[in-house]
Amino acid sequence: MKRFARTVFFLMISIAVISCEDEIFPELPDNEAVTVIDAWINNKPETQVIKVKRSLPYFQAQELPGVKNADVSISESGGRTYQFIESETEEGVYFWEPDDQDT
Repeated sequence: MKRFARTVFFLMISIAVISCEDEIFPELPDNEAVTVIDAWINNKPETQVIKVKRSLPYFQAQELPGVKNADVSISESGGRTYQFIESETEEGVYFWEPDDQDT
């Protein structure tokens, strides 16, 4: 009986593993690219990074292109503004470094 149960179990697992899959390729409309902001900002006196990118079509599997020459800043409720500087090595990456006031 154990052997029968084990055989049925392995048979069911085998069927599940090799079962059919239907690949579908939906026709999605080409939409206009939008700006994508990727950031995690906190109040710690450490380097803050914001990535500004442009979206791509859904099936275009590649890194999002960065946005150059963007004016990136964050303003707090007290009125202080933090201006981010564009990275010279990474396209679309902007950073802010704390100064002596911020530590």
